[in-house]
Order: sequence, then structure tokens, then C-alpha cells
Amino acid sequence: MTRKERLTSAVMSAAMLLGMAGFVAGPAASASAAAKLRIEFIPGDATDPYYLTMIRGAKLEAKKLNVLLSWTASPTWNESNETAILRTVIAKKPNGIAITPNSPTGMIAPIRAAVKAGIQVALVDSPLSGKQPVVTTVIMHDHKGGWEAARLMAQLIHKQGDVYIADASAGDATEIPRLDGFESYIQHHYPKIHVVGVEYNNDNTSVAATQLQDILLRYPHLAGVFATNSYSGMGVGEELKTLGKAGKIKVIAYDADPPEVQYLKSGLFQGLVVQNPYRLGQLVVKYLVMHLRGQKVPALVQLNPVLATRQNMNKPAIKDLFYHK
Repeated sequence: MTRKERLTSAVMSAAMLLGMAGFVAGPAASASAAAKLRIEFIPGDATDPYYLTMIRGAKLEAKKLNVLLSWTASPTWNESNETAILRTVIAKKPNGIAITPNSPTGMIAPIRAAVKAGIQVALVDSPLSGKQPVVTTVIMHDHKGGWEAARLMAQLIHKQGDVYIADASAGDATEIPRLDGFESYIQHHYPKIHVVGVEYNNDNTSVAATQLQDILLRYPHLAGVFATNSYSGMGVGEELKTLGKAGKIKVIAYDADPPEVQYLKSGLFQGLVVQNPYRLGQLVVKYLVMHLRGQKVPALVQLNPVLATRQNMNKPAIKDLFYHK
């Protein structure tokens, strides 16, 4: 899910306090608590509904498995903050760490430091580059999400027209396959659909809105927009709402943050590629604990995203996947 923003040291301190507030274990002094496995969870950030939903899933699984779980996260997606948090967590010497790497390359060394310290590490939501000494990687199948978005877009615009892609970051490990999946599927199956541009907004909704303005000046007959994450989607939605173009330009966005769900309900968006952060949180804790208890676990787990439309969004199987704070 990429959220990159430079934060001050004061905000960093607030992030640590947020993490401590998320501690689920209760008093650690009792003999029974001392015998339990201790898991530290470092999600992508502490404020995004996507990660808050993931935290709830992790907590539920920890309770089910009778292990202690605490979480710590930066208020926003930030590699330097996450590195500092990881160092603090390593000093606690937990049995295991579940973490969403903020960078597929930049977080390799800090995570290897945790492993070198004798701590078992499992990845969730975002992978690392190359083969790494981790227990498991639990992620969404983002290529498939891009394919599904391309298929729906083709149906909506009758297999022809100009399409624009609003993306957050060129180097994000989760958004790269979404973008590649969408573009490759369009190129191979729909020769009359043209991707006219990709712009990167660095998870800034105002920038995403301004970029769409510029695209519309160059391509006034734009048929559709694919937004690769929630910030891109919310920026696109804000701009289309301001321009009064609801339904005139077809929009498919990744994620299901509350504003995006409202845009789908109102008809401003025609589709959402919905991930399952709750299940991701459950599974990363499940497999980490299984490994710590001597059981075999899969090295890679990929969950399929689902497409939400106005036609199916109220079905329990879809509605229950929407993210909540």
C-alpha cells in the first residue's frame, strides 16, 4: 500500500508513542506471560485505514494463538523512521518481527541486522528485492490486480480511447506490478486503448489532482483513469468532482479507503481493486508463529485482490473488505 513523506524528529517521537499505545499483551511481569512468544509488528504506517485494518487482523490472530503482540509505526510511510523503529524493536529481543518494508532495497540491511540478532522476521504487504533470510513473505497479487483493472477499464470504455495512470512512486515494490500488469494487459489485448501517460504524485492527493488537470488539458477527450493506490485515487476523485465530470471519465482505483468507497457509491468511480489487509495481518502472524513453533510454512503467500463495483459493493463478501480506521 506507498506512503513516503519526510517527518521531523518530534513526529517520530509521536510515532513511537502511537506504537506503544497499540500494545496488546498486558503486563509482562506474570509467569504465564513470560512463557509466551513475543511478536513485534511494524506496519507501513500508523494512520492509514489500510494498515489500521491490517493491525486488527494481526491482533486477532495473536490472541487466537496465545502470543504477545505489540506494534509500532511511523504516522506516515517513511523509510528512515521505519529503520529507527526497527532498531528499537531489535533491542527488545522479541521472538519474531512482522514488518512491512518501506523500501525493497533500503530495508534489506536493517532487516538482516534483525536476523543476525537471532530474531525471526516475516514480511507483509511489501517484498524485499532478491532472496532474503526471512521466514515468509505475505503479499497481495498486484500483477493480477492490474490485469483485473485493465479488463474492467476496457469494458467501460468499449475497448478504445485514451487512458491515464495516476501512480505514487516509480520505485514502489507494490505499485510497480500494478502498473506493469495494467499496461501489459492493455497492450496485449486492446490495441485501440492508448496509455497516454503515467505521473507520480509521491502520495500527495493535491499533486495527483493537479497532474490530472494537466493531463486533461493535453487530452480533453480522456476516456479513463487508473489510480494505483488510495492517495492517487483520492486526488483523482477530488479533481473530477470539482470539474463535475462524474461518470464522464471512467475511474478504477486501487484500495478501499472510506473516501474511495464513497466515490464508488456516488458513481464518481466505476471500480475499486480491493486488497485484504485484515487477512494479510492474520496470515503473517500465523506463519511467523508456526515457524517459531517448529512447523513448516510457505516462503511466499499471495492473496488475490477483488474488484468492487456499484453492482456488488453491498454484498458482504465485498463490503467486509473495505478498510476502516
